[in-house]
Amino acid sequence: MNLDAQKFIKNSVAQHAELKGKLIGEIEASIGPRAPEHPKFGEDSNEALEIPNAGGHIEVDDPGDQSPLDFTIGDSITIEAWVQVWSIGGYRYIVGKGRTGNQGFPAENQNYALRLNENAAISFLYRGVDETGKQEYHRWTSEMNVGVSDGWHHIAVTYTFGKTGSLQGYIDGKSVKGKWDLAGDTGTAPVVDNDQLWIGSALSSKPASTLMGAVDEIAIYRKVLPAESIAERYSYFRNESTFDPSVIPDNQVLVEVWEGVANNTFQFRRARRTLTYHTDAFEFFRIPNKYNEQAIKIDRSPSFLVRAYGYVTLPPGPQRILIRARNGARLFIDNELQASVPFFNIPGNGHGQIFERTRDQAPNIRELPRGEKEVILAIEGDGKKHLVRFEMIVGHDNRRPETGETAVCIGEPDGDFRILSATLSAELTDQQWPDFMAQQAAKIALLDKQHRREVSTSEQSYWEERHSWAGRIVGTYKPVSNPGNHFPDAMNNPIDQFVNRQLFESNQEPNELTDDATFLRRLSLDTIGTIPDLTLIETFQAKQAAGEDARSWAIDYLLSHAGWADHWTSYWQDVLAENPNIVNPTLNNTGPFRFWIHESLLDNKPMDRFVTELIMMEGSRFYGGPAGFAVASQNDVPLAAKAHILGQAFLGIQMQCARCHDAPFHEVTQKDLFSLAAMLKRKEESVPKTSTVVVSADGPIPNVPITLKPGAAVAPQWPFTELGTQRLPADLVRGKSDSRAVLAQKITDPGNLRFPRVLVNRLWRQTIGYGIVEPVEDWEHGTNIDPHLLDYLGRELAMNGYDLKHVARMIFSSHTYQRQSVDLPESGLKSFPGPVRRQMAAEQIVDSLFVASGRPFDAGPMSLDIDGARSFKNSLHLGHPTRAWQFASLSNERDRPSLSLPFAQPFSSTLQAFGWVGARQGPINRRESSPNVMQPAMMNNGLLLRDNARLDMVSKFTLAARQASSVDQLIKQTYLRILSRQPSSSEYALFRELLSEGFDTRLVELSDEEAHRIRWSRRLPRNLVTWSNHLHPRANEIKTELRQAVQQGAIKSPHLESQWRERMEDFVWVLFNSPEFIYIR
Repeated sequence: MNLDAQKFIKNSVAQHAELKGKLIGEIEASIGPRAPEHPKFGEDSNEALEIPNAGGHIEVDDPGDQSPLDFTIGDSITIEAWVQVWSIGGYRYIVGKGRTGNQGFPAENQNYALRLNENAAISFLYRGVDETGKQEYHRWTSEMNVGVSDGWHHIAVTYTFGKTGSLQGYIDGKSVKGKWDLAGDTGTAPVVDNDQLWIGSALSSKPASTLMGAVDEIAIYRKVLPAESIAERYSYFRNESTFDPSVIPDNQVLVEVWEGVANNTFQFRRARRTLTYHTDAFEFFRIPNKYNEQAIKIDRSPSFLVRAYGYVTLPPGPQRILIRARNGARLFIDNELQASVPFFNIPGNGHGQIFERTRDQAPNIRELPRGEKEVILAIEGDGKKHLVRFEMIVGHDNRRPETGETAVCIGEPDGDFRILSATLSAELTDQQWPDFMAQQAAKIALLDKQHRREVSTSEQSYWEERHSWAGRIVGTYKPVSNPGNHFPDAMNNPIDQFVNRQLFESNQEPNELTDDATFLRRLSLDTIGTIPDLTLIETFQAKQAAGEDARSWAIDYLLSHAGWADHWTSYWQDVLAENPNIVNPTLNNTGPFRFWIHESLLDNKPMDRFVTELIMMEGSRFYGGPAGFAVASQNDVPLAAKAHILGQAFLGIQMQCARCHDAPFHEVTQKDLFSLAAMLKRKEESVPKTSTVVVSADGPIPNVPITLKPGAAVAPQWPFTELGTQRLPADLVRGKSDSRAVLAQKITDPGNLRFPRVLVNRLWRQTIGYGIVEPVEDWEHGTNIDPHLLDYLGRELAMNGYDLKHVARMIFSSHTYQRQSVDLPESGLKSFPGPVRRQMAAEQIVDSLFVASGRPFDAGPMSLDIDGARSFKNSLHLGHPTRAWQFASLSNERDRPSLSLPFAQPFSSTLQAFGWVGARQGPINRRESSPNVMQPAMMNNGLLLRDNARLDMVSKFTLAARQASSVDQLIKQTYLRILSRQPSSSEYALFRELLSEGFDTRLVELSDEEAHRIRWSRRLPRNLVTWSNHLHPRANEIKTELRQAVQQGAIKSPHLESQWRERMEDFVWVLFNSPEFIYIR
């Protein structure tokens, strides 16, 4: 934006000739403080100076020696300004003279500066020089902070150089205390020279010194303004919001989310309510996500307020109310403040304390998680309903907006606490709280899904119109040739016609249909990523017995199952190189856009819309939006890396070699790749030296063509015109002037049939086991087994709204998919007599172990910063995994026990043994699946399999063993759980011999109380150690104790006689270790 700096520099009271200034970097005019919010400004337009990006500032020249801008010992100074701070971190300059980095001046020549520190406190700084010539910085910092993201604030400092005790700070017209926290208040003289005065930045415009916000009414006086005069400058009118309790639903809690609040204070001013929802208890484990009009997750303001209201009956007699909160919180009863929880104050430097836990508050209380604080309030209940209000500030400018296990509970003086609710009674114990948290999280997930649907109605209409056009456009293309009717008895739909023609022409015959049990297991693994559970198997068998088409029912049921999203998320994580690092990003780390992938699959988002959103890279960067795809840490050309990923994922174009030179074995040049990168960048992309093959006069001549020199600027341009032209009507083409939007349109336009063909080829490979084109990411060198089938499936996708499930249903319903499997020859397939027999993916193996045993995941949090003390840019929290796709690299390259994740390690080790990669520095289109020694080691002796084969107190195998009426019933059910089929007669005989002895006396009489005591007898010091205290001497000891507990495993069931139980565990172990378990047949 072209602005005149002079309009921002007023000299009406100047003691010298007019001061001259110039704008540097991105500077904009914005709305300054004005009435009615700030009445003294009036309602007329008042422009302020906005600095939207790092580095923007105004430079004002010093007129010369002893100018009005120069201050020395004995001079008095007053600096005042109106500031609006959007975010904070580091020391941000409002105004300062010297320390600019200008040539010809010392680097450390700060005459004076008014700044805000990392907490938005006032920071006054100058460089002092004593009588000996020694120089050092002197800094004064206020105890109070300026509000962040909550509008305009007035700040001021007054000081007389050389006079100790003279400095006074002001925030919003009120005097604030502070201290000299660097070099003290010594009264030394400031350094003085003719360097410039800068507004909004310093230190050569370093981003860390630039104000992120806006400024107005900056004034510098050569005198001390009295406190009364400064107080008169500030005015503010607060429009108080009101709440009508009658809107609270019966037996519900009404929750409001207010954005635009300040950090660490409830004195916010410009908050806006952005969400209202209902829940059934005063728990706040997770707040519903915020979505834009495209249903993409976006960030809330760095800090926001959660405020909840509800009518709750307080039981008669003495009661205790417990408040646990991650950040500052308050509890009101009938509008009277009852208790407050302090604001979060844990430093993230690693040297924090470790607090040993006690259960003094209640007999079985769940121990306080690290990062949270608790307050207990004693009250006298009267058996009547009361209005309860709870509010908490969530987040911070530099911290993740997490709520932890925030909740309000109630209990009798000597009893356990339970959740404060009109309808629920979950106790704050390890026995009940985890299940309660999971139930409440599921409710929030449903709210999120509903919200995505509600906010995106216009977007949905756009895509429906676009798909209608796509269907008509593709329908005008020349029809695919008729494949004929070869092998009519082996034909369920058109897919089989194409496949059978290929078989007929190669003198092959289709395989016979596989049996129902094998089909159901294969289908379940290919749709939801796990073996079928016992309920699904029994339902399938019941429909067969009733004469229904059980296979068609299973296809429809599993395609509508939420597990579809869980299974396919892991695939797209590989293909798109999703690579979040839970601590300290390294090479090619991305944001955790896994959550956007998962939500897209939950909503069955059309693939053209999915790819468009990915390319546009909007939404939340660090908390799960597709903007996380844009991140490629420590990469010299991150968007070139993204262009490479997009090319192979959706166009079948391999451009890996084109990063540093023209590809020697492909018809792709370096310019092609950088043209796509420039389209993503929305401007020219330069070729860095680090992405160039070095050519020297004395060195050898490279064997690869090099057409771009280092520093060459490549314009945004679509390089693959041969893939098709725009066919959509002009009014449906968005962002014609936005090269990123143009790239999305070029890839997904129905005029580009390569796009749907690549997608269905990927789907075919994942379900049939071998692509129609192999390799799926490199069509230039790939072999197309059946171009007609590929063309047909691609058209089906494009003509049916790019709905991948539509094509998946066709594949699963085909005779081809339901046939007996074949082994994959080393030379690959030439036709498809049946699907390929293949090993499960790592995630399928891990997830299926837990489906079989019925045990819940217990991996702990995927985070090394569980209290949220570190910057959100340096540490992530990926949640508590319930499916294998939710894991990531454990990021303990430092090999410190205190930074290990003992409960997650067995999962990670098993996944890695079977080909999973936790740190995807590049796209993965096929994993290394060759057998290796680690695979049988993990299945034979790995902790994960051992735990799932063990008959502990939560295993479904234990329950089955206790409830079985006969050995044969137990054998049958165990086979169904693990291998999804009934045992053969010889298998019955084998395991009868193992289990019959002692079967009738296997049960051990045990009271419920004793069983409960045994199950919960082991108290482990979990969630005590994290980054903020990992250097504490006790940290390593605690993690070692946890690792030993993991090695020991879960407590074995005391309900079964030990020798018989061990034989039953051997039976389970044998079935898990049969090759049949890990293969998709």
